[in-house]
Amino acid sequence: MLARQSNWRVKTATHKKHEAKSLLRLFASLFALFLAAQSFIAYRSNHIVAPQAQGGADENIQHQEFSSQRNELARSLHAQEDKRSDFTVPVPRPTPDPFPPLESLVDLKGDDNKSVKPGADLRFLLDFAIVGFAKTGSTTISRYLRALGVSILNEECCYLVVNKTAKLTRYLYQALPHDMGESRMPRGLKCPQDLSSDLSLLNYEHYFGKTKLIVGIRSPLSFFQSFYNFRAVNTPWKELLPTQKLAKRCIPGSLGICGWRASFVDFLYKLGKTDGTFKERELLELNLNRVKQVGDVFIYELGQLSDTNQTRVRQFRQDLARFLGLHGEMPPIPHVNTLGRFDYIEAWKEEAHARKIDICDDEHIYARRILQDKTERTSKWIREYLLQSNEVFVSSRDYFTAIVKGWVDDPCRNR
Repeated sequence: MLARQSNWRVKTATHKKHEAKSLLRLFASLFALFLAAQSFIAYRSNHIVAPQAQGGADENIQHQEFSSQRNELARSLHAQEDKRSDFTVPVPRPTPDPFPPLESLVDLKGDDNKSVKPGADLRFLLDFAIVGFAKTGSTTISRYLRALGVSILNEECCYLVVNKTAKLTRYLYQALPHDMGESRMPRGLKCPQDLSSDLSLLNYEHYFGKTKLIVGIRSPLSFFQSFYNFRAVNTPWKELLPTQKLAKRCIPGSLGICGWRASFVDFLYKLGKTDGTFKERELLELNLNRVKQVGDVFIYELGQLSDTNQTRVRQFRQDLARFLGLHGEMPPIPHVNTLGRFDYIEAWKEEAHARKIDICDDEHIYARRILQDKTERTSKWIREYLLQSNEVFVSSRDYFTAIVKGWVDDPCRNR
């Protein structure tokens, strides 16, 4: 009798625990719907983004010192959050307008590549793009550049992933300032999916062949853990699959978490910046096609954004600025935390953060072995092949190389 009562109490407690979790996920889903409704209402009533400053407002803007913006930079980064919108009305344009008419570039209706006018030169619309990878500081870089006055689209813009070059053209034309003078600020966008997309690099090659590409990287092993934990704390109403099911291809229910996305060496190879020798291709896995010619590449490792060596940190800012054609002393780069959108709700925070993983735990050994193999191959390929290209730029090459070489050391070996 006592044993049956004890079992009944355990089952009841377990049932109540699962019931509480189910209620929590229900409330989270309802709250998410509420946030979506608020965003939609705001979008309908405020279908506009505050106009960005005209590049020609000050003919010497690129030659001024940026040090005066140092104290305002962090506040500017946060202020940008309140100005985001999925699309914009046209920004004010100078008279006469130095840009050709929009209808000479694309059809005013139709989004795909067929709506681009034959022979239209779109290269002047896009000077740079932050193209990869997720969880490598791309948000920090994009908001930093925007706060400096660089003309970058307010949100991630991944139209090239789905061959909507005409739609992107209209967006770039309408949302960013029209300036062709010497003080012209570079025009850019951010889409961390572009490198892994089958279509994006082809569209860069065909329509934006001179666009400079900014690529953030980190160890594929740490990327997988970071991305898994990002999903864990930001979608607490979703059940996450065990890592052994996510170690290879993306599958239904994966929420985009999979080992395939950590195949950095294969995606970087697509840029066409190396010789593509047989020995080099032995390090690849996915057999992806690569483009013949895209713009120069600035590649950085996530650890460079948190470097404590002030000399190297300053050098990184100046090298990034030089790559984009900016002048003057660049202010420090504030860190942008994109993890934990529900952290301000204590009940959800505890539940959400409990779902995070430590990739070194034994239950993740299958995924870890696959990811560490990707990590070692990526490290070797970057150091021995990618960095040999004169179209690939890094800051503090020796330090960058040391970080990437350090990926080879298994972080779980002595745990």
